Amino acid sequence: NTMALMTPLLELIVIRFTKNKQIQVEEEFKPSMNSLWLQEARHAAAYQDFAKQLIYPFYGKKFVSKVPWILRQIMRAPLSVQLAGLAFGEHASAVFSRQILQNPRLLEGVEPNIKALWLWHSQEELEHQSVSFDLQQKMGIKIPQKIFGAFLYLLFFCSKYAYYLFKMMSRDQKSLAFMINCLLRGLFISPGFLAYSWKPLLCFFQRDFHPNKKNDAILSDSIG
Repeated sequence: NTMALMTPLLELIVIRFTKNKQIQVEEEFKPSMNSLWLQEARHAAAYQDFAKQLIYPFYGKKFVSKVPWILRQIMRAPLSVQLAGLAFGEHASAVFSRQILQNPRLLEGVEPNIKALWLWHSQEELEHQSVSFDLQQKMGIKIPQKIFGAFLYLLFFCSKYAYYLFKMMSRDQKSLAFMINCLLRGLFISPGFLAYSWKPLLCFFQRDFHPNKKNDAILSDSIG
């Protein structure tokens, strides 16, 4: 439920940042951008429908509509930092998507329709994994900007994940210890999203890295 709430916001951020009027790209790159926007909009709509049916009736939606403080700060950052954070976020999405497709444990016990939603989403994330990366390369973004952008993205992702998780579990009257345990397991402890991800995530900062290059050995080693 937590990731289903986060996904529409993450997808709409991709669309907003890449539609910045300061970004000028060659004509041959525009079809890739259009495909990215179309797929991300479809993902956001699908998870919005999921939330309307299975989350909002039980938890309400007021807490979901608030724009997080860290996101407002990112939106005030230089365009280069925004695009670096976005490229890292899309790289992280591709890493997580490979985990979902290659590691059945991550979707164990998930209802079939929801599992199908995640598998479809993961496959499409891999289809456009290089677009944001190529865009930042065209903008000449350097390593220090990549590091700062990645830091802001991880700060935003983890804080928003914790916020949604705690809000829903507090309404379920769960104890603080239980909520912290779920947070750690959801992010950092197997089968959490970041438990297997550090090595492939750090590839983003290698000078010769590109998302379309073969990373199977690294991913296999990380997933186990």
